Amino acid sequence: MPNKAIVLKLIKQLQLYLHHLAKLREKNPQLSKHQFIEDIEIQWQVERGLQLAIDCAIDIGKEVIAAGGWQKPIHIKKYLSF
Repeated sequence: MPNKAIVLKLIKQLQLYLHHLAKLREKNPQLSKHQFIEDIEIQWQVERGLQLAIDCAIDIGKEVIAAGGWQKPIHIKKYLSF
C-alpha cells in the first residue's frame, strides 16, 4: 500500500503547480503561439512549471510502484503503447 501521506503531499504539490500554470495562462489570455515562441521568459516559466508537475506525477508513480513491490521495467517502451 502506498504511503498515503506522501501521495497526498505530492498530489497537493501537483495541484499547486497546475494552479500556477493556469494563473500564468490567465495573465496572458491573448498570447499567440508566435508570441509564446518569441518570449523566452514565458517559455521558461511554462517549461519549469511543467517540469515540476511531471516530476510530481513521476514521484507518485514511483511511490505506487514501490509500495506494490513491482519490478522496475527493463525497457519502458515494452510497457507503453501510443
